[in-house]
Amino acid sequence: MNSMSTESLILYIDDNQTRRNNLSSRLRMQGMNVELTGSGFQALHLLERTEYSLILISDHCSDMPPIEIISLIRETKAQKELPIIYIGGQDEISDLKEIIKKGANECALRPDNFQSILDKIQKFL
Repeated sequence: MNSMSTESLILYIDDNQTRRNNLSSRLRMQGMNVELTGSGFQALHLLERTEYSLILISDHCSDMPPIEIISLIRETKAQKELPIIYIGGQDEISDLKEIIKKGANECALRPDNFQSILDKIQKFL
């Protein structure tokens, strides 16, 4: 049985509905609670009213670049207070360095590698 707390709540931000549903289903099968949004603006609104244990953010957000979402989250949540895992795949190394510099705790470079993403989540929960 999974040792992860069922009280932990993950916010997953990705505007690709199929990918969002697939990853969240797999995480739920691991015993995790996941809330979904396809919008950076909605994610920021959700963060104002809900306490999350971790944020997953994809490189696919059409209304706001992920780096901007991360920066805005970090204006209110300290680095250690709210872990952010960036899930990307098409980014240049310089972009990834900037994403880490702006406040992401981890980067999962292969969005199709579920085990890698799961390992990064378990590191923080």
